[in-house]
Amino acid sequence: MWISTKANFLLLFSFMVISGCGEESSFKSTVPVFPASGKILYLGKPLAGVILIFHSTDVNQKIKSQATTDEDGKFVATTFKTADGAPEGDYTITLVVPSNESDSTREDAATERQFRKERPVRFPSKYQNLATSPLKVKVTKNQPDLGILEIN
Repeated sequence: MWISTKANFLLLFSFMVISGCGEESSFKSTVPVFPASGKILYLGKPLAGVILIFHSTDVNQKIKSQATTDEDGKFVATTFKTADGAPEGDYTITLVVPSNESDSTREDAATERQFRKERPVRFPSKYQNLATSPLKVKVTKNQPDLGILEIN
């Protein structure tokens, strides 16, 4: 009886793993992505090392794409694999400055407040909030270049 229970468990576990893999790959194949790249400038200079999050204006589109700018402010959208692009549609872009500090170095709320105070703001905070970001782009099948996004 014990061997039968163990065998049933392994069979069920194997089925769940195989089913899960199939769903993910079929999900990816049902959402086409298209190349999307551009450049972002802050006060006329390249904005390097910033993460762009693409928020679809279509409430039914749950997939988020992102990109990271290089030293020249250039970025390439990524959705499922590096530089594969983004689903077609209209997007609002928010910007995120990656932190070089690990959470373990900030022990309490006072330290967190001090950390935020000392950390320089690299661009206006309106670009970090979906409700206030004026950055808008349209990803289409035939136009991979999103152009130059200028912020001030």
